[in-house]
Amino acid sequence: MRLLRRLALDLTPLRTSRDFRLVFAAAGVSGFGSFITYVTLPYQVYQLTGDPLLVGLLGVCELVPLLLMAFVGGALADYLDRRRLVLGGEIGFTLLCGVLLVNSLSAAPRLWLLYVVAAATAALDGVQRPAMEGLTPRIVTPDEIPAAGALNSLRMDVAQLGGPAVAGVLIASVDLAWVYAIDLATFAFSLACLALVRAVPPPPAAGRPSLRSVVTGLRYARSRPELLGTYLVDIKAIAPTRVTPDPAR
Repeated sequence: MRLLRRLALDLTPLRTSRDFRLVFAAAGVSGFGSFITYVTLPYQVYQLTGDPLLVGLLGVCELVPLLLMAFVGGALADYLDRRRLVLGGEIGFTLLCGVLLVNSLSAAPRLWLLYVVAAATAALDGVQRPAMEGLTPRIVTPDEIPAAGALNSLRMDVAQLGGPAVAGVLIASVDLAWVYAIDLATFAFSLACLALVRAVPPPPAAGRPSLRSVVTGLRYARSRPELLGTYLVDIKAIAPTRVTPDPAR
């Protein structure tokens, strides 16, 4: 019995922090929807082209902006209100999802638009993620940070496993427009939750972000191969795998 108590998930941050509950719900629902779209996007590319190489090109379009903009996101997260930065990112994701929805409703969907949206989404993710990760220590007590981290990991695992599974069912059952519409609805929920979160201002001594600080960060990362390797592993763990659909199905 004592062992089970030790293994049980600590839900204290969800009980004690209103803002953590809101952020947890927002990130959980919108993250689930995002993984649905991450699977749907390469499927649509394959549907339009039948070329696995063009499906793989999506990964290149996502990786470069994500790597570059992560340093920009880190600088901004240390200077701006993190809640506003996260909310702005969600608004951007919502608009990009709307573009995918409108494009899927077109009689002749534009292939190039899928690559543009994929790159823009990755760039936004690079900007938003440091602010999202930096929110937790500001909205829970220091003693609750380990429990909040475990809950956030569980949230991400559920989205990573459940999102693609639901995407497969939806792709096989409904038009792609409906799939994108469901993701759009998850962003609407997320925006409603984040709008209720209290401001998270930066520290008083926060330095103004600049191109020099971003370049300095890039140089430091390049000088530390172990740091770059850890970062790339993290990206691989978070980014969904591109799966080429089987034409025989």
